[in-house]
Amino acid sequence: MDSIIAIPMYRVSPGKWEKEFEEILDKKYQGFDATEEQIEKYKERARRTEYYHWKYNDVVAWIELYLDFSVVKARAYIADKKVFRRGFHPIYKDNSKIGFEVRIYKDKDNNEIVSDIISGIESWRKHYHKSRWIDYSFLSSISWIDLVK
Repeated sequence: MDSIIAIPMYRVSPGKWEKEFEEILDKKYQGFDATEEQIEKYKERARRTEYYHWKYNDVVAWIELYLDFSVVKARAYIADKKVFRRGFHPIYKDNSKIGFEVRIYKDKDNNEIVSDIISGIESWRKHYHKSRWIDYSFLSSISWIDLVK
């Protein structure tokens, strides 16, 4: 079966990731023998050169969605780590697990199907990875009803 989409699960939310980045900058430039204005310039330079976007880092798992007739199934690939710290290097082994299944009924509209899929992912996430963050915004751009036809 071919995957429809792979959804990344992040170590933390974007807001928390950026807060951590700013805390690291504050610690790095704490105690510098410079004016406040100079320190802010150093921080701004660091933001331009050292900042890397959270979307491409700290992914702790991938959830692949695929279609089996009229059932959306999820397979999860989880990083081979016990603890995730900022900047960790994940290793994904062949450790996939079935996450959940959602049946697509033709009498449901796309928003209801997306809501069912999100509920399935959330129940799986809350059971195994309570503190992790997932961006669901793109799920509604898929026409799930058309995939079943």
